[in-house]
Amino acid sequence: MIVEEGSVKIYVPEEQPEKGGPGRAVSGFYNRSQKLNRDVTLSLLSAVRPRVVLDGFSGGTGVRAIRIGRELGLRVVAADTDRVACRLSEENARANGVDLEVLNESFNCVVERFSFDYIDIDPLRLLRAIC
Repeated sequence: MIVEEGSVKIYVPEEQPEKGGPGRAVSGFYNRSQKLNRDVTLSLLSAVRPRVVLDGFSGGTGVRAIRIGRELGLRVVAADTDRVACRLSEENARANGVDLEVLNESFNCVVERFSFDYIDIDPLRLLRAIC
């Protein structure tokens, strides 16, 4: 199915967990309840204007990273360890005309190798990555 959020249209697999969030996510999940959170993030970034943004646990469909790239024109890197989610993020970015760099790597590896002006993370996923 196609979901519209902000100025993007993303493909979301038909099978979605009833409730999104950590521990319930499947490859290609879309957490509709986090739309306001993503809207607030874009408002912040439009004021701060970082040069390079990392969506540290992109997973799902890449909607946050894609919106940042399309709506703000910022350089965005999306990282996740789920290959299927990374592929879906790349396809959604391409469909929206966004030049998104997708890294199929762990958050820890990415932040050790690269520098970012803004890093967006899901705190619960960060705890799981550290533990």
